[in-house]
Amino acid sequence: MDSDDDYTSGGSSYGGGFPGAFPSAGPKATKRKTSQGPAKKPEPIRRPLPVSLEDLYTGTTKKLKITRTYLSGESSENIIAIQVKAGWKAGTKITYPNEGDEVSRGVFQDIEFVIEEKPHDSFKREGDDLKVVVEVDLVDTLSGPVKKSVQTLDGRRIEVDVGNLKSSGETRTVKGEGMPISKIPGKKGDLVVSVNVKFPSALSDAQKRDLRRVLSPSSL
Repeated sequence: MDSDDDYTSGGSSYGGGFPGAFPSAGPKATKRKTSQGPAKKPEPIRRPLPVSLEDLYTGTTKKLKITRTYLSGESSENIIAIQVKAGWKAGTKITYPNEGDEVSRGVFQDIEFVIEEKPHDSFKREGDDLKVVVEVDLVDTLSGPVKKSVQTLDGRRIEVDVGNLKSSGETRTVKGEGMPISKIPGKKGDLVVSVNVKFPSALSDAQKRDLRRVLSPSSL
C-alpha cells in the first residue's frame, strides 16, 4: 500500500436492509483521494565521468562501482558498465533511473553521469574537428616540399603536406580525419594542422650575407 493512500471503510455490514437478510461480504474499502499530487521526482545524483580524447575517438566501456544507501541505514554496491560511444562530446549525460539513494520510502534518485573530456597533450577538439600543431624548420620550408607525419588518436600515421607556406601559422586541412560524429555513423570531422615555422636562434655574419644574397629581390 502506498503511503499516500488513505483507506476508509464504507457501507453496511448487512445487505438489503431486511431482517434475516444474508450478510454482505463485509466492510468495503474505498480509496479517498488526497489533495496532494504525485510525488515530485527527486533531484538526480550527478557525477562527472572523465574520458580521454582517445576513448572518445574510438569508444570504450567504463565500469564503475556505485553505492546505494537506504532509509534503513543499510547500503548496497553495484557495478555498472557505461558504453561510451565514439564521438560523444563533453556534457553528454548518461542517466540510470532509480539507481541512486532512497530518499523516501520506495523512492530512489536517478544517477546521472556527465562526460568530461580530459585535456590532450597534442590535440584540441573543436566540435567534430581536431586541431594539432606541427613545427617545420625554416630551411625545409624554403627549400622544397615538406611532409609531416601526424599520429592519429587511434594510432595510425598520416602524411600531411605542409610545404609552400607563405607565413608561419598557416593551416592545412585533412578531410575526414577528425572526431567521429556519433549521430552519423561512419562520418568524421576534419583534422586541422597548424604549421609553425622554426626560425634559427642565431646566424653567423657569413650566413646572414648568404641569406641577403639569396633572398634579395634581384635574385628572386
